[in-house]
Amino acid sequence: ASECEQLNIQFHLLHGAPGKVLPGFVSDHSFGAVVTDFSPIREPLQWLEDVKKKLPKDIPFIQVDAHNIVPCWVASPKQEYSARTIRGKITNLLSEFLTDFPLVDAHPHTATRTAKGVDWDKTLASLDVDRNVKEPEWAKPGTKAGMDMLESFIDVRLKLFGSQRNDPNAPALSQLSPWLRFGQYSSCQFCFCAYEWAQKTLKDHAKDKRPYLYTREQLEKAKTHDKLWNAAQHQMVTEGKMHGFLRMYWAKKILEWTSSPEEALSIALYLNDRYELDGQDPNGFVGCMWSICGIHDQGWAERAVFGKIRYMNYKGCLRKFNVAQFERKYSQVEENSRDDVDMLEDPAVLLV
Repeated sequence: ASECEQLNIQFHLLHGAPGKVLPGFVSDHSFGAVVTDFSPIREPLQWLEDVKKKLPKDIPFIQVDAHNIVPCWVASPKQEYSARTIRGKITNLLSEFLTDFPLVDAHPHTATRTAKGVDWDKTLASLDVDRNVKEPEWAKPGTKAGMDMLESFIDVRLKLFGSQRNDPNAPALSQLSPWLRFGQYSSCQFCFCAYEWAQKTLKDHAKDKRPYLYTREQLEKAKTHDKLWNAAQHQMVTEGKMHGFLRMYWAKKILEWTSSPEEALSIALYLNDRYELDGQDPNGFVGCMWSICGIHDQGWAERAVFGKIRYMNYKGCLRKFNVAQFERKYSQVEENSRDDVDMLEDPAVLLV
């Protein structure tokens, strides 16, 4: 809002469902066009349809994919099964789309109707959000804070990224996802459903005996037998961001420790969206869908519970990084207790 004011651009903040408040607002102000960002998530897609139905037919409605360097619909016309298959398609298009953003100039004309001032404290208080989840201290909102984080990545962490990005103990990641998620910094994969092979293999193994069974509450409170998983959950809850490598292990264990794939995905998305600063975002959906439903992946050797979904285990993590160091940093003594664990009668040893 403050940047728009400096550029002589009116900033209007509307309250309500887009389909109910936007078309009338556009007509009342005689706007010549409406531009919106692209999102593959179900709710924004519904907003798009609601606005399209009620917007005057003579008003152009334009959608831009500002999340990605190469627009999603240009990069590939189909759902890709791995990063390998889409990487070359994107690379071939970079010369066309990897260009500098033009600077926004001050608007040469003064608006005939000025926007109402925004009471930001009142607006924040009106939001229906989960206030039990506290703000993490490490991530400050705003474009300037995002730029500062990018600069620190380039200057300090980038040299470690190539060799240590999968080590949760190493400060090697960009940490930019919160700013990317909220559009305060600019960089979608689409995953409308799991592949047919993944749906079939998960269905075939839906009734397989689980080595452990946990409720959503137990998982949310990090009350499992797995100290590494508990530590990762604590990292997410306390810092609002879990290390990328552990997000895969974390979600796959939810599949292994819940009664069905549907419940596993529901819990993973609930926890991701509630605690991750970059939650409720296409990348978060893709991460959970990759881990649990095999999105952008291929079939692997068949095993219990997972079927042909890629498997990850504790010993594999031991080979990747210093697990004990990470557990010490984020675990709490009471997490070692199994008193609240809802186990099956004959729990199996975790597969290696």
